[in-house]
Amino acid sequence: MASRINKSMLKSEISKTQSEVLRKRASVIANDLLDQRKKQYISEIQNHPISEELSNGANADNVSRTLDGEGNLFTFIGFNDSEKPVEDLIDIIEKNTTIKEKGAKDGFYKFEVLSPSMEELKGSTRMPFEGGNSWLVGLEKGISGFSNYLYGLAFPTSRSGRAIQSKNRIRRASYRPTKYFSALYKNFIESFN
Repeated sequence: MASRINKSMLKSEISKTQSEVLRKRASVIANDLLDQRKKQYISEIQNHPISEELSNGANADNVSRTLDGEGNLFTFIGFNDSEKPVEDLIDIIEKNTTIKEKGAKDGFYKFEVLSPSMEELKGSTRMPFEGGNSWLVGLEKGISGFSNYLYGLAFPTSRSGRAIQSKNRIRRASYRPTKYFSALYKNFIESFN
């Protein structure tokens, strides 16, 4: 007995199967690319002078030159000696940097990279002594109090153990705002264009 095959239905089924295989392959490629770029992004954050200074804690040198060589950012911002601000930042970025499929058109698969911006990180990077301000934003826009910042061998009552805010003005200089996270974030996002 002869049977009939509907060519258009067969073509449609083959097309759907091929399309699903291609979509899955495109997703694998997109995720591999994200993993590569995310590793590079995190490496750039870790190796930035500001990150190095913050990671070295209360005894760090002012390698970022944001404080004219006086003390360091870790103590100036007022972190507790046990805090790891850069590790915490990287942890948030690693957990929240993803890729999302946006669909396909004309044989092209589109994906969107999602990663926390500086605006989105404000709440997770609060200054230890100021409820609403973000140290991440402050590094780029300015942090007050440098004229009263006193760095020394040991201050038992200080959070970091190495610096305090004096009641008297000590210097005329001010903290030097520096592009940090916003530039690294921009480079990461643009690397996908």
